[in-house]
Amino acid sequence: MSHLVAVEPRGNILHVKVLGRIRLETYKHLIPFIDAAIFEYDGVRILFDLTEFAGRDPDGAVFEEDTKFDLPYWAEVERVAFIGDKKFEPRMPAFCEPFTSATSRFFYPHQRKDAGEWIREGVK
Repeated sequence: MSHLVAVEPRGNILHVKVLGRIRLETYKHLIPFIDAAIFEYDGVRILFDLTEFAGRDPDGAVFEEDTKFDLPYWAEVERVAFIGDKKFEPRMPAFCEPFTSATSRFFYPHQRKDAGEWIREGVK
């Protein structure tokens, strides 16, 4: 089972927490929030809480939706913070680098406050 536990828009910053595996429904839930933020603001910042993330379903439809998500949205994203504790998660910023000009950083759960400060840095 997977779903977004929370998407909290706070101005141009979206706080996203994913529980379990990413499924097609996850994107269907997330994309309207990103659309609204992009429509309202010049740049969007996203803080992904991956502490309960278990990967994505191996379904081909999820991979296709992931690709569709990457292309149009990453151009509008200024910063991405990832909070997680799994072995592969510190590599998330490097994985995203080819898809976006956004600055991204990884934070461990004990650095949650630092992640919040970093994602808000320079926002008025």
